[in-house]
Amino acid sequence: MLPPPAAALRKQRASKIDDTAQVAMEQIGQSLKLLGLDGLAHRNDLAGAYVVEATAEQIRELAAMPGIQAIRLNRRHRIIRAS
Repeated sequence: MLPPPAAALRKQRASKIDDTAQVAMEQIGQSLKLLGLDGLAHRNDLAGAYVVEATAEQIRELAAMPGIQAIRLNRRHRIIRAS
């Protein structure tokens, strides 16, 4: 017997990865719900990320959860110059 075509194998791998990403996003969504951030969170499926405003304590709790791979702060630092 011949092995399946390469295109068929790529489709199988892609579907497994997509399923894994969806499960991970759902788990992170549940974690945000436990912290009370689910109403404030914006889910970005294309990037595989959530955007949310959180306190320092909430960020620490999120960082300790196993499904979280990275936390990127979007903080703008302002320098106030004395006149």
